[in-house]
Amino acid sequence: MNNTTKAKYELAEKMLKGHIEPEEVAIMAGIPLEEVEKLKEKVTPNNTEVEILKNLDFQDFNIGEILEDNLPADASDIL
Repeated sequence: MNNTTKAKYELAEKMLKGHIEPEEVAIMAGIPLEEVEKLKEKVTPNNTEVEILKNLDFQDFNIGEILEDNLPADASDIL
C-alpha cells in the first residue's frame, strides 16, 4: 500500500468516526463502498461495555467508595 492509498484509508476512517455515511465516504475518499463497509466494522465499537456506559449518569456511581480506595494507607484516620 503506497502513501496515497494509505492516506485515503486514514481519511475514510476519520470520516467514519465522525459519523459520515459510508456512501459519502466512498465518494469523497475514492474507495470502493465494500472497502468502506469493512472499515466501518473495524472503526465502529461493537462492545457491550460501551452500550452499558451510554446509559449511566452520575447517580449510578458511588464516589465515596472510589475516594476511599484511592486514599494512602496511612490516611485511615481522615475518615
